[in-house]
Amino acid sequence: MRHHDIVDHAPAGQPFGLDWRRAADGVVSPLVLARFDSAAFAAGRFAEAGLACPAQIAGSVRKRQAEYFHGRLCARQALGALAAAGGLSAGRGVGEVGVGAQREPLWPPGVVGSISHSKTLAAAVVADAARCGGIGLDIEEWADHAAAEAMPGLVVSARELAYLRGFEREMTRERLLTLVFSAKESFYKGAFGAVGRFFDFNAIELARLDLDAGSLRFALAETLSPQFQLGQNVTVECRVLGAAHVASLFVW
Repeated sequence: MRHHDIVDHAPAGQPFGLDWRRAADGVVSPLVLARFDSAAFAAGRFAEAGLACPAQIAGSVRKRQAEYFHGRLCARQALGALAAAGGLSAGRGVGEVGVGAQREPLWPPGVVGSISHSKTLAAAVVADAARCGGIGLDIEEWADHAAAEAMPGLVVSARELAYLRGFEREMTRERLLTLVFSAKESFYKGAFGAVGRFFDFNAIELARLDLDAGSLRFALAETLSPQFQLGQNVTVECRVLGAAHVASLFVW
């Protein structure tokens, strides 16, 4: 699985791009990331960067402010990168990335995208909605033993767990479970716009894991929407980000 070691050495607070999915037609922008330290964050950064700070964010704790700020900073840079590459239809992709009632990003007209963060990393990826149905991005810190022990039954089925045991010589059980958790999170985020409702992790089942390619193929275990039917296959890409993180991306 491809590693992005630059993540550990990038300057804090300065977004940087990583090529993730090379589409010749420029449908998907590079993944844009930023390292940050919540303890060092100051609310004045919003005004300095020219980013709007909604009332619910202004009244939240510093950690939430830092997450929101750096996520929107990455989103703005991702939108700019896509526009510069000619990946947006004329007149599209201009505007602020707001926040919805469920804390979901509200993208400018004609744009689909996704934002994710951990305790120290934020990231965003975007695409032209005329050429992409949806994107889901998820960043996770590698789960420790205690967190991984809670995943069987909640995140993976007994059948999925048995399948993952065949890879434990190549990767620890904790990391394998983190991969699947992150991949299912990115699918949920990418499909939610079409599905329009909450659905569980068991809506998709792991069918094939390719660690060398960094891909996971899932089969739909139920019909979620006209776009996502029972038995349909979907693929999620995964990348290791530095020493502590993994990221997953679902695009359809």
